[in-house]
Amino acid sequence: MSENRQTEMMERSLSFEEIGGFDSKVSQGSIDGFKTIHKFGGGICGTAERTVWDNMAAADYPYKYTNTPMTIVSSSASDTGQTITVQYITLVGSDWVYGFGVAVTNGLTPVTVQNATIEYVSLGENASIMFPYRASNRGTGQGTGSMVGTLSIANGGTTYAQIRAGVNQTLMAIFPVASGYSVFTHSIGRSVVGSNKFATFTYSVTPFGQCRQARRVVGLSSNTEFETFDLPYFFGEKTILEVRSKIDVGTAEVNGWFDLFLVENRVL
Repeated sequence: MSENRQTEMMERSLSFEEIGGFDSKVSQGSIDGFKTIHKFGGGICGTAERTVWDNMAAADYPYKYTNTPMTIVSSSASDTGQTITVQYITLVGSDWVYGFGVAVTNGLTPVTVQNATIEYVSLGENASIMFPYRASNRGTGQGTGSMVGTLSIANGGTTYAQIRAGVNQTLMAIFPVASGYSVFTHSIGRSVVGSNKFATFTYSVTPFGQCRQARRVVGLSSNTEFETFDLPYFFGEKTILEVRSKIDVGTAEVNGWFDLFLVENRVL
């Protein structure tokens, strides 16, 4: 991004602050091409560093390309009729594309997430799901249909996301930047639950075609911390952002999160 363009964006931000706040206007969806994203995750962490997500006690996050449709299944036969929405990133040719799928729970019986191979397949293009990065339970009606068991989103025996009982959405400190988009990270946070627990948090990015890279490493002992940046961190398309963590001894519950502006490149 050119220096002139950065100056123009700063002036634009200041003008919005005068009429109610730039952040507020983005949150309202009233600024073309801008969207706010809050990504947070949590789980039971051990001494091996892993991505902060629901199933981190059992496994690190399994990034993988696959053409096999995702399925949902609950650990409780009582979970029936809940509408589950799944947001995922899809590979279409060489582009990363945001996708959206839906499925209705049927207890212990796996149900295929509809639209999870999207229409590009019928056009003869190469389309494969990379991974889901958020899912939520819409329930069975206003205030009803909370999950009784743990819902797993998986294929080929690999779990890619979970929804814990009563939480009704995934807890995944992961966000992929699709083709045609960029992000500005303006705040981050973390917490360690329990007394005398020390955790190391690594805020990492994986640029396209490269290995995972640590951008910030912070230690925290039985506490909660927030950080806000005066100058947001910029990351371009086809980048994966995530929070990773490990405990010095034993296990503990950890949480990590970050806040972004997701921006369409056409307005930069």
